[in-house]
Amino acid sequence: MFDVIGFHAYPLLFAVLLTAPAPAMTDVDNPVEARLGTPAEIEWLEVDMSRRELRVSEGTTVEVRGSGSLQFRNGRRVIEFPESLIVLIDGAEVAGSGTAEAGAEVVLISESGEIRWTLRQAFSIPREEGTTISDDDPEATAAIETIEQIQFFLRVGTDGVTTFFHPTDQDVSRAEPRRPDPWPPARAARHVAVRSELDTYFARLAQFGFSGTVSFAEGDDLVFADAYGLADREDRRPFLPSTILTIGSITKSFTAAAVLKLQDMGLLAVADAITVYLDDVPADKQEITLHQLLTHTSGLKRNGLEGGDLNLEATRDAVLRDVLRSELLSPPGAAYSYSNVGYSLLAVIVENALGLSYEEFVYRYLLVPSGMFRTGYLLPSYRSEELAAGYLDGERLDPVIRLPMLADGPTWNLRGNGGLHSDSYDMFRWFVALRSYKVLSTDALNAMTEAHVDQGDGNLFYGYGLDVGRTSVGTRELSHRGGNGYFSAAFHWLPDEDYMFFIGSNAASQVNMTRLSGTVKSILLGEPYALPPLLASVPAATLREYEGSYLFLEGDSVVVTHVDGALVLRGSGDYGIQAVLGGTRTLADAQVEGLAQRSLALLEAEFRGDFEPKYEAMGGTTSILDLERYHQYDRENWDDQFGPLERIDIAAAAGEADEVEIVVRLNFMRGAGAQIHTWREERLANISVIPDWREFDFSRTVFPISDTEFESFTTGSAIRAMIRIEREDQALDAARSIVFPLHPDTPRAQPASGG
Repeated sequence: MFDVIGFHAYPLLFAVLLTAPAPAMTDVDNPVEARLGTPAEIEWLEVDMSRRELRVSEGTTVEVRGSGSLQFRNGRRVIEFPESLIVLIDGAEVAGSGTAEAGAEVVLISESGEIRWTLRQAFSIPREEGTTISDDDPEATAAIETIEQIQFFLRVGTDGVTTFFHPTDQDVSRAEPRRPDPWPPARAARHVAVRSELDTYFARLAQFGFSGTVSFAEGDDLVFADAYGLADREDRRPFLPSTILTIGSITKSFTAAAVLKLQDMGLLAVADAITVYLDDVPADKQEITLHQLLTHTSGLKRNGLEGGDLNLEATRDAVLRDVLRSELLSPPGAAYSYSNVGYSLLAVIVENALGLSYEEFVYRYLLVPSGMFRTGYLLPSYRSEELAAGYLDGERLDPVIRLPMLADGPTWNLRGNGGLHSDSYDMFRWFVALRSYKVLSTDALNAMTEAHVDQGDGNLFYGYGLDVGRTSVGTRELSHRGGNGYFSAAFHWLPDEDYMFFIGSNAASQVNMTRLSGTVKSILLGEPYALPPLLASVPAATLREYEGSYLFLEGDSVVVTHVDGALVLRGSGDYGIQAVLGGTRTLADAQVEGLAQRSLALLEAEFRGDFEPKYEAMGGTTSILDLERYHQYDRENWDDQFGPLERIDIAAAAGEADEVEIVVRLNFMRGAGAQIHTWREERLANISVIPDWREFDFSRTVFPISDTEFESFTTGSAIRAMIRIEREDQALDAARSIVFPLHPDTPRAQPASGG
């Protein structure tokens, strides 16, 4: 889609070890007793703190000194809690002491400077120090499991192979690419090709404004992880794979997993009604089940209290009261309708089940067992330099967890349904944890990934916290996307290929995550895709020469301005809008004309109060109730400002590949508005509403591919615009004109007087 301003769219480590470093990998098969104060010679120690690494070479002696120990003997655990920790390398102290309290910061000095980390969790069990605690002690089991998992943050290996080591578990989990011994040649060659294609694509995409990270794994091997652009434009801080950003509604996957974990623990059942876990549920909602909340079939409204995610009045109790008092959109179980507040309700139920906060439960039972210490709301204690800022058309948004929130985390308009933060590496760890049943049983994972509910078009279903569908080659695909207008993210798991990829961006307005994910799938599956053009470097003085107003024969115009190494085209009048819209096909094309007539017909029906044509055109992805609400909101504004509707007509249309865009003008008595319909494969995929035609900016940014040729590229649309600047002769002051190569029938645009 071309750039639009003034519209709204339909929603479519050294983590602190409590033991000495473990022996070399040859001892993995034998559980060991690990004590503080016991030196251990290792062949390799690597500390990964946001990619700032401390490495010590073969034969180095590493010792951790402190006042306590963590021991494992014959399946029984003997726990003593250290009061302080000191790290020594070859006998020399290189770390200060830190207390075993959550949030305590420890500093390690290396040749490359300070490396800081934060102790993630403090543990307290009501037992005497040194007391043996049995496996079935309910008061201690959770804390013991958490302490065990901390061991995964030590990576020990030989020949450069980095792994996580657990002294009581023969399983070895990998956090970064390991070098197998060796990969089969065909697989290795394919990985080399995929890495090259991903890097080329995203490096070129960064020229067009993309900033963010992408990672790809096959099985438990992280094949590719890289980042592009800036995490903070003002500080000129580059994006890294370890940069922290919000993952938006991917949070729902963690909430669903938390519910299933509680079911595995025997503390709830997804078939239960919410009345089992919530008090004072009104009669119309007493039949809602956890399954219906998980699958967006509860009939609950989409969002919580008015005021959005930053509304500090959206406390747990306030949101709970509001949703229970709200009117149902449909009877429970009757229809799919995406509900953020339904997942916030699930977060409340998670808290009620075990008496832990939502984040604490997710952290203790999902994140820690997965080795994911860089995911969460507040518990990770992120430093500012780890966080990405968000951008929307140049407007900055501070990292979400730096925005107003409640004392214990985000407001309940967001908690449980969005707002978790993570990075590329932790999202890889999440994939590994799921596929290896590290946090969920086989039955629980099967339930999470089952296609429970049709989302409306027969092709995409909803599981528990995951979209369930098929790739273009017919294999299974599990995914979820998230975003807030500034940040966007996508997590995709292809079980049949055993692939995972994650994309995160802090410039959501530059990214259509659905299409970008489709491109990454094409790269991984060996299918064709559009590669962004390679841009040329054109002097700013040359670009300034092209600025001005260019007129068509009929008086329509295109205004050209120079911004950050590119040209911005703004069109007015039929020719101007069509030229800016771009595309290789116009209304002269039979398919484009047919879809234009469908757009006219469904809008005419909508203004008669019939929303069925639009609902069917959208494949049922937005409920009729929601369509009615959106129309009522827009209609009231138009009626107040412009009076009654007089006619509907097509202002412009463009098509390319499987995509067609139709600009439909709504002419009222005293003014006009518009809708822009984006059709993909004969389905109405997106609708943008233009409140006021006069104030709408029909613009498109085109980038130089030579001194005189400019082209647009966006992941948001297959439709591109292209212009060529031509002079009457070679003289610098010769008159210029704009040619539109994609539209041979469009006349040249000539400079206006003084242009």
